[in-house]
Amino acid sequence: MDIENVEEQLTHKETSRAGDLANEQRCDPAAHVWPLRTFGDPVWVPFTYTFVEHVKGDSFGMLMAIASLLPVFIVVGFATLILFRRDLHTIVFFIGMLLNEGVNWICKHGLGHLRPCTNRVHHGSIYAMPSNHSQFMWFFFAYFTFFLLFRLQKSNPTPQQLQLGNWLWKSVVISASLAASCVVAYSRAYLHYHSSSQVILGCVLGSALGIGWFLVVQNVLTPLFPVVASWKICEILLIRDTTLIPNILFFEYSKQREETSIRMRKLRTGNRNH
Repeated sequence: MDIENVEEQLTHKETSRAGDLANEQRCDPAAHVWPLRTFGDPVWVPFTYTFVEHVKGDSFGMLMAIASLLPVFIVVGFATLILFRRDLHTIVFFIGMLLNEGVNWICKHGLGHLRPCTNRVHHGSIYAMPSNHSQFMWFFFAYFTFFLLFRLQKSNPTPQQLQLGNWLWKSVVISASLAASCVVAYSRAYLHYHSSSQVILGCVLGSALGIGWFLVVQNVLTPLFPVVASWKICEILLIRDTTLIPNILFFEYSKQREETSIRMRKLRTGNRNH
């Protein structure tokens, strides 16, 4: 009888605890959920790559938190380009970003420099020298700038007006990339995820690695692209080399219009024969 009373009391306590928790979190304790594959009480942690905190009520801080997510958007963009474009240079550019992340991890754990002290619990790595976001963005900016200036060149001479327009849009794109890199770097210091020295080192190291990787790709890897594109695995995966095409966007546009025109003529000819 005593054992039954104890079990009833425990059940009553658990029910009361669930009810209190439901009232506190405004949730449904009777809702059916999938069981978790864990032992004991689960400990919930955020996905740190997309978890950014800012001071409540600080609208500018919220904008800085959104800006800190820009590297995630860039990675998603590269994954989309690789999936649908399958260009060797895009793949190699992304490989450089992954190597840059590896260098950042080695530097962080090698230097062992901690993050600034704040009144919040930080999730993720406790090491912060150099800033990962800053290094990522400035690697992207440095490589992308050199790509526009020295790689994306027209093979045929163009009139002076077209050359001026070409330099104009390149200047706009480079300026926008520089502004985005500066904003992301500033946001990491503003939100107290990094000190100023950690952010500056990330910018310098990312720029150096971006320029260095561009030189490696331009002088060492690019001459190998035709050979790599001829591999059987690349043919199966439809991986291609577009290095010799100066303006791939205009090339694909003109070829698509040409192919559409040919197919339309064939379709009209077939309809007349019927």
